[in-house]
Amino acid sequence: MNIENKKTALDDDAAIYQRIEETESAKSERQKFSEMDLKGKYRYFMDYYALKVLIGFLIALLVGYIVYVAVRPKPDTVAQIVVVDSPWAKYTLDSYRETLEKDLGLAPEKEEILLNSSYQSANSSDITAISTFLFANTLDIIISTRPEALRYAENAVFLPLEEQLPADLLAVIPEEDYLQCERTDEESDGKTHVYAIRVNNTAFGKYVTPEGYKAPEMYLGIHPCSDERVELSFNILRVMYGLPIPE
Repeated sequence: MNIENKKTALDDDAAIYQRIEETESAKSERQKFSEMDLKGKYRYFMDYYALKVLIGFLIALLVGYIVYVAVRPKPDTVAQIVVVDSPWAKYTLDSYRETLEKDLGLAPEKEEILLNSSYQSANSSDITAISTFLFANTLDIIISTRPEALRYAENAVFLPLEEQLPADLLAVIPEEDYLQCERTDEESDGKTHVYAIRVNNTAFGKYVTPEGYKAPEMYLGIHPCSDERVELSFNILRVMYGLPIPE
């Protein structure tokens, strides 16, 4: 007797019977569903299909979001601000950045300001990163403590302000808030100039400083990337002092 052939035949028969049973079962389920009333069909759907449909919907939603994030255009960075040795909380600075973008009239989701407050003067990697931004002409404003502001001013990083500031800003900035020094590079004219402005008492300083907290003196200097971006930096200063933006 050929046991192997018999076993194969049995296996084939079993597979056929299984398919028949599955077909009859599917017909039975369809017949059962067609005989149900509306309430029964709803309960049947909820018991057997609702979870699958929900999971499929969530997967489709996730895939759609990933595709949207991947293909949507990134906003243009119109200005970059770095805060060195920040005494302020990151979330308050982020909140102020949103206010700044709104007051400047930037197009939502199309234009943005980068504001990074994580840099520390004692960290050589942070200082190298700032130097890279300056060399690439992508950093517009540095806000830092007085010693750091003096270091940048003396090395010709900041724009001399006394002859550059617009009249409306000159009228509201107290003279005692100016940081004055002489450049130490080879192109120095041997004269003292204004290179930075103390911002603690501005609308910006009051916004980001908690009530009752005595923040160290922080100075703002402008790096002249281009004439257009210098003008935008002046507008940022205007917002910080609560002044209107010129038409």
